[in-house]
Amino acid sequence: MLTTVIMGAGVAGRELHHRSLRRVRPDQPVVFVDPVPQQDVPWVPDFDAFTERNRPSDAVVHICTPTPTHVPILGELIERGVRRFVLEKPIASSAAELDLLGSWVAEVPDLTILPMAVWPYSAAVQTARDFVRLTLAGSDGDGLVLHMAQEKLRRIDSTRNRGGTTSAFDVELPHQALLARHLLGPVDEVQEAECWPAPWAAHDPSSGGARLRLRHRNGAVSHLSTDLAAAERRRHIRLTAGTGTRWCEVGLPLSRDRPWSRVRRNGMPQLRYDDRPIDAFLDHAYGAFEERADLTSPTVPFDHHIDAADLILTVRAAARRIRGADDARTVLHDTPSPG
Repeated sequence: MLTTVIMGAGVAGRELHHRSLRRVRPDQPVVFVDPVPQQDVPWVPDFDAFTERNRPSDAVVHICTPTPTHVPILGELIERGVRRFVLEKPIASSAAELDLLGSWVAEVPDLTILPMAVWPYSAAVQTARDFVRLTLAGSDGDGLVLHMAQEKLRRIDSTRNRGGTTSAFDVELPHQALLARHLLGPVDEVQEAECWPAPWAAHDPSSGGARLRLRHRNGAVSHLSTDLAAAERRRHIRLTAGTGTRWCEVGLPLSRDRPWSRVRRNGMPQLRYDDRPIDAFLDHAYGAFEERADLTSPTVPFDHHIDAADLILTVRAAARRIRGADDARTVLHDTPSPG
C-alpha cells in the first residue's frame, strides 16, 4: 500500500490536503514531515526519520512547504527514490525552477508530478468546458470572453504570514491562470495587468489584489482578478460568446466549509452541485499513482501547469513596486508575452 507523506503541516498541508484525504482515502496511511512537532497526527521531524521504516518508492509525497522550497525538496527526494508527488501552487519560484521541473518529468523514469489543479476538477466547471467546446467548434475564439474573479478578506492571514505569502499574485491567480489555460488554450499576450495594496499593507502594492487581461492564441480573451481586501467571499466565472447573447455563469464553492456550486446558462434552468474539487483532484491523482485503468493520465497536462506558472511569474516580475498609500495601483501595459 502507498503511504502518503505530507511535507509541511501548515495551512495547505493540514487544512486542505489532509482534510480532503480523510474523506477521499480514509484508510490511507498519512505521515506529516515538519520540524514543528504535531500532536494529533502521525509525525516525523524529517524525511530521514520516515525512511527508517518506509521505502521512498512506496511513498506519495505532497509538497506543502513554502514555495521557495518546492523544487529543492523535489530534487532531493527524487534522488532518494521518490517517484510520486502532489505539488502545491505556486509550483516554483523562477523560470529556471520551471525548467528543472520540466526536465525531471521528461527524463526521470517513472516519475509523476501532479501539481494541484483545483478548478478543472469542479463539477460545475464541466458546463463551462462544454460551453467553450461548442463555441470553438463553430468558429475560432474571437468573441469568446472569460471573466473569473475571487474576492475574500485575507487580513488575518496576511498579517500572520498565514499561507506563506502576502502577494496577490500568489493567491488564487495561479489557479485561475491554470483554468484559463485549460479552457481557452495557450496565452499569446498579457494585454494588461495591475495590482494594488491592501489598506493594512500600503508598502506592498501586490497585497490587496491584482487583475490580468490575457489574449489566447485562438483569439479568446480572459480577465482574471483576485481581491484580498473584500468584505465578502465570492468566486465566480462568466463566459460569453459572440455578441454576449450566449453565456454561462458558474458560482464556485466559497470555502471547504461551503462546498456548493451553481451553474446558469442562457436558455437552461439553474443547476446546483455538491462540489469538492480538491477531493476530486486527489481521487484522480491517486488513481493515476495506482494506475487504475480509467485514470491513467491527468485531466490537466503537465505542460499546462508550466505555462500557467510561467505566466504568473512573468507578470509578477514585471510589476513595478510603488511605495506610499497615494499610489493605489501599479498598472502594466505591453507586458512581454510569457515563454
